[in-house]
This record gives sequence, structure tokens and C-alpha cells, in this order.
Amino acid sequence: MLKALFKNSKGQSLIEILIGITIAGMLISGAVLTITASLRSSVQNKNIQTATSLGQELLDKASVFSEGSWLGVYNLDKSLTEYYLATSGPSFVTSIGMETIELDGVSFVRYFILDNVSRDSDGNIVTSGGTDDPSTQKITVFVFWSEGGDASNSTFVKYLTRGRNLVFRQTDWSGGSGQTGPITVPNSRYDTATDIDATGQPGSIKVMGF
Repeated sequence: MLKALFKNSKGQSLIEILIGITIAGMLISGAVLTITASLRSSVQNKNIQTATSLGQELLDKASVFSEGSWLGVYNLDKSLTEYYLATSGPSFVTSIGMETIELDGVSFVRYFILDNVSRDSDGNIVTSGGTDDPSTQKITVFVFWSEGGDASNSTFVKYLTRGRNLVFRQTDWSGGSGQTGPITVPNSRYDTATDIDATGQPGSIKVMGF
């Protein structure tokens, strides 16, 4: 009788051990999945924050560049050509293509495109119709990266506006008439005139008869 009870006790203990191991395994697996998901979420959040910083940085650079050279922005090709800004001394220059930035072992690729902006008769921005506003440009920044084999991206949009105009002073008119349209570099010509003598001393215009 005692021998039978002892055998049953050993069998019961073995079953309890197996059940305990199974439960512990389930708990450990659940904990591993939770930790893995938490780590993955942390990495995703870090990459999103980095992409946001990179996108905002490029928007800020574009704003500085447009303030210094509005025509440099307005005259860029709008046919979905990708651009990025490279540093050239104390200023920036536009380069065609995409810019790759390595941060914490992750490759981030960023670039921007530009679109002309149209406004209606009330001055509101419209997506169709309207009149082109030469003092406003829409810039869209794209940032791409890969995490765990999956591609991710963020997009940022801003409107650049011409806040000031560069002014130059022309002092030599000896080139004569025939200069039509706006110019970006001073020269010695003018559009048209009547009774004007511009062949004398540079920096002066003489009205005939005076």
C-alpha cells in the first residue's frame, strides 16, 4: 500500500514539473514577444524622429536658400525632378538627385521637389485654375529609410515666399536700347527711349534739348 502511494506521488510530481515547465515556457515566450515588440517600436519611433529632424532641416535650408536667391528656387525644373541642397562655402547650392545620410547604422535618403503655386481672385491658393504667383513656391520634402527589410518614408510640405527683392543700381546706359524683360545682372542697356542721349559720361542720362 505504501509502495503504491509512493509511485503515485512520483508520477504526480513529474506531471507537476512538466506543467510548470510548460507554463514557464509560455510566460517566457510571451515576455520575449513583448520585449521584441517594445524594442521594435522604440527603433521605429527613433527612426521617425530622425526622419522628421532631417526633413525639417532640409525645409529650413530651402527657406534660407530662397531668401538669398529667389530666382534660384523659382527657376528650378518643376517636372518632378529631385533636388537636394549641398553646402558651398557659407551658402547652399542645388544639386540634382537624392542625398544619403548615415545615422546610427541607418541610411536615410532625402530630396525635395518644387511646384508653382496659383491663386484665385481672392488671393487663395488653388490646385487648379487661378493665376501663377511668382512669389510663392510649394516645396515637398521626402525622407526614406529601411528598418528590418521594410521601407518607410515621411513627407513634409511647406510654402516658400519671397519676402524681399534684391536691388541693383545701374549707372552705365551706353549700351543703348533693346534690353527687354527683367534681368538679374546689371548691364549697360535699357529697353527703349525717345530723345535720350546715353553715349556721354557713364552714370548719366542726358535729355535732348536740356
